[in-house]
Amino acid sequence: MQDVIARDYTVTIKKMTFAQAQQSGALYMKDRAYPQEVNVYQFSHPKTGEVFSSEICGGPHVTHTGEIGIFRITKQEAVGAGVRRVRAVVES
Repeated sequence: MQDVIARDYTVTIKKMTFAQAQQSGALYMKDRAYPQEVNVYQFSHPKTGEVFSSEICGGPHVTHTGEIGIFRITKQEAVGAGVRRVRAVVES
């Protein structure tokens, strides 16, 4: 995570229907219900524009990953087969 922060990826938000977000390949939680219109956050390289990650999320978020600061995991636990829940905080 510190590497992603240091790379200072650009964060953009695109509003689209949930169906469009699914078709675009955006990551989402399959066991959650989503409204018809969602926000898709894309993290891209600031110079090349190459997308690092695309995810459905409610936000709020930063404009670039360099704003995040120090990322520290506070807890992690298994929640299913091959699935872990990670809780973390950021420090300026």
